[in-house]
Amino acid sequence: MPRKGYEDYRRFQLNPDLVRWAMKLSADTPLKDADSARAYRLRYPDAAARRAPFVGTGTHMTGDTFFHGPGMSKQAQYIAKLYGADDYVITEMEAAAITLVIKRTHGTDRVMSLRGAVNFDQGNPKETTLQHLDPAPGETAGGFAETVENVERVGSRVVDHIVAHWPQWQGGVPKP
Repeated sequence: MPRKGYEDYRRFQLNPDLVRWAMKLSADTPLKDADSARAYRLRYPDAAARRAPFVGTGTHMTGDTFFHGPGMSKQAQYIAKLYGADDYVITEMEAAAITLVIKRTHGTDRVMSLRGAVNFDQGNPKETTLQHLDPAPGETAGGFAETVENVERVGSRVVDHIVAHWPQWQGGVPKP
């Protein structure tokens, strides 16, 4: 829920130079896919939902309560726009809390948040939210193991570069 005066606790913008570096280093990472994940994506009519795994950027939305369904997705998009953020693209639960702790102790110039999407925050147009949350056997998203491996593939490219070039990174994020 948007509340005036709480923006510093509810909104975090990552360092744009760090985001550019991360995208430059990882955008072309070969990603794994799975037949089960492809079949799940094909249940959706939108081209974006059917798209194969890719590296991208966008707004994460979190909350103290689990949210799911088209109405909550629209509300998340509304809140993202209200706070001046990019399009809402993924839900999460822990990154905002972790970022707040890091901000209080070290600042956020070096915070990165990498997420791997396995399923969607709403069902396809032919199923209810309850059906999507409690799928029949064989109708789950699939691709979990591949997504975990993709997160490692993408993240390690960025981390390995920073470690290998630490003299350039030690004082802060270099300009891309």
